[in-house]
This record gives sequence, C-alpha cells and structure tokens, in this order.
Amino acid sequence: MKTIKIVVRDKVAVTMDETQYICGNSDFIVNFDFDAEWDEFDVKTVRFSKDNRKYIDVVLQGNECSVPIIYNTNKIMVGVFAGNLHTSTPAIIPAQKSILCRDGSPEAPSDDVYAQLMDMFQGIATLTQLKTVTVEANSLEPGSEATAESSIEDEKMTIVLGIPKGEQGPKGEQGIQGKTGPQGEQGPQGKQGPQGETGPQGEAGPQGKQGLQGATGPVGPQGPKGDTGSGFKVLDYYDTQEALEAAVPSPEVGDAYGIGTAEPYNIYIFGETSGWVNNGPLQGAQGPQGEKGDPGEKGEKGDKGDTGETGPQGKQGIQGIQGETGPAGPQGPKGDTGAAGATGPQGPKGDTGPAGPQGERGATGPQGATGPAGSDANVTAGNIKSALGYAPADQVEVNRLSSEKVDQADLEELVFALFTNAGEVAL
Repeated sequence: MKTIKIVVRDKVAVTMDETQYICGNSDFIVNFDFDAEWDEFDVKTVRFSKDNRKYIDVVLQGNECSVPIIYNTNKIMVGVFAGNLHTSTPAIIPAQKSILCRDGSPEAPSDDVYAQLMDMFQGIATLTQLKTVTVEANSLEPGSEATAESSIEDEKMTIVLGIPKGEQGPKGEQGIQGKTGPQGEQGPQGKQGPQGETGPQGEAGPQGKQGLQGATGPVGPQGPKGDTGSGFKVLDYYDTQEALEAAVPSPEVGDAYGIGTAEPYNIYIFGETSGWVNNGPLQGAQGPQGEKGDPGEKGEKGDKGDTGETGPQGKQGIQGIQGETGPAGPQGPKGDTGAAGATGPQGPKGDTGPAGPQGERGATGPQGATGPAGSDANVTAGNIKSALGYAPADQVEVNRLSSEKVDQADLEELVFALFTNAGEVAL
C-alpha cells in the first residue's frame, strides 16, 4: 500500500510529500494529521474530486482511508467535512493516467489464444452440466506465447490464461504544475549560534544633547577645619550713623564700627563705592548640633544626707501567691482510748462456707438397752425428712431410699451421713 500524507491545520489541508496517484489503482491510502479542533468528531467524510462536477465521498473513521479508484485525471482534490458544519480546503494530489485511461477499443485476441479458447470449449461435452466457470489470467514475459489451461472438479470449471505483457508504452505527457501550497507553520527556534568575531571599532558618534539636570545629591561629609582667618576688628562704637560719620569723616575701605546704644550692635562697614553698609548684629546663624561630648570624670562621693522624716503608712499590698506545701510534721503521740461505740446494726447473713473435710468415724459405742418392739413400717425418704425436720445443704447420694425396705445397717449409715456432711440428701 502507498500512503499519501495530508496535514490539516486551521481548516487548511496540505499534502506533505510528492507521492503521485496512478489512475485506476486501488492500493493507495490517505493518512490525515488533524489539529485539535477536529477531536470532537469521531466520524468524518473525505471527498475525492477530479474536477468541479464529479466527486466520491468516503466515510473516515480514525485517520486513514483508501483512495477510491479514479480514472482520466492529472490531479485529485481531497478535502474533509464533519458535523454541522466543519470543512477544510482541498489538498491537491498530483495524478498520472494509467494504461487503462487510454482511448480506443481493445484488439481481438491473437489467433493462437482465440483458437485455444475455442478448442477448450468445444472439447468439453459436459459444459452445460457445470455450475460455475472461473477464469484466471497470468502475465507472461514480453514475447512469450499465450497459453490456456482448464480443469473441472466438483462441477466447477477453472480456466487459467497466460497473456504475454505488451511492450513498454511511450512516456506520458507532463502533468500540469500544481498550485503553491499554503505557508507552513513557523519552525521551532534554532539553537544559539557561536559567538561571532569582534568587529572593528566604529567611528565616534556625534555629541549627544545636554541631559536633564540631575536631582540634588545628598549633603557631603563635614570638611576639614579651615585656616585661622585674619581677624575682624570693630574700631569703635557710636549711638547713630550720623555720629559715626561726624567722628570719622575720612574712613578707609574695610573699616568697621558698631552702631547702637546696647548689645547687640549693628556693624557698619565702609565700602569704596557703597559707603557705609549696615551688616546687622555681629552674630552668625545658629550652627548645627554638635556631637555628643565625652562623659566627664566621676565626681567624689558626697556626704550622707540627713535622715528624712518618716513617710505616711502605705496602702495594703496585694495578696501574695500561695506558697508551696511544707514538709509533713513528725508523728504525734498516741491518743487516749476512746469510749466504746454503740453496737452496730445486725450485718447481713454471710454466704455459706465450703463443706468441711470428712471426719474420721468414731468408735462404736456400748450396746444400748433393748428397745421396745418396733412396727413393721417401711423407711422411705419422705419418712426421714419428716423425722429430721430439715434437709442439709449439700448433696449426698443415698441408695435404696425409694420405696424399698432398708435393714438396720443401712439406716445406721444414713443417720451417720446426715450428721457428718453439710449437704443435702438426694431423696
């Protein structure tokens, strides 16, 4: 299978290779590469057209479909549409006409092939009884003789023809030039190239315009102390300027006098062109805060002052926090015995204790006097309970106490068991 690749971006379809479609063939496939806007459509339709009038639509599931068999064209336009309605521009696939697209009618078979076919059909007498006839054709090398073979099996006839290939046909006409495809997408940014060599020094540029006045910079640090000046001397003091001018009619430049009746005096200085000029009081502006001086030496300790009078009673202070518990004191002496308390109420009856061990059998007592003759009554379990008036707590199995008679030995054993076991006799 030959694959033709088409990319669809922003609804524009473009072929990505130079594969040509050969007319009349069925082994061409178109592979589409869609952008994300087509993801919502599971089923699309591909339209193949060789002109503006005839077209063939093929349902596309996935990204590939077969190219339908198309004849007699030099180009195929392929576009896609889906939904309601999503379409693309057609991509142009160049095509070349095959041998099946040539005009004219086929020539009659050669005498050899025609004769072989006629002999084959005439020689089969059972032709009318066949259910199927299959004809196969194989290509033979150019210049070979045509062949024909047949076989019949299970009412099926198979005819195999050998047809020599024709000579190579002339080269087809050049197809028309396809239209220029749309501009491809911007390729990725290339890697940074190596550093180029340093170019020659360029000529000096013209003088730039004067820049804007910069902002005032911060105050600089304190400069070093200057040299001692030549001094300033006030020559005399007068109450008024008129008194000064009367007393000093010919002053020299730079002479300074104080004018006023009390401090601070205004200082008048004589200038060559300005005459006497009042420069105000002889006092400069407030200077900046000086640095903090070094601490002075510690003075001697003064004498102890007299004791002050006793102050008034202070207010009650707040309650202090609870102190920790102190250690336990020593054991006190034993107290006197107290008076006997009143008798308490009767306590509840305690649980019955466990049965004691079996005591040893005592010695046989002396023979008692002969009692009066007894009756011949039966000794039963009911009679024994009536005679005792109670039933012991634990259970001692006693045999032969139902309705049968017991002898003297049995009765003695029973009485002994009742008084030596804290149990209940099973009656």
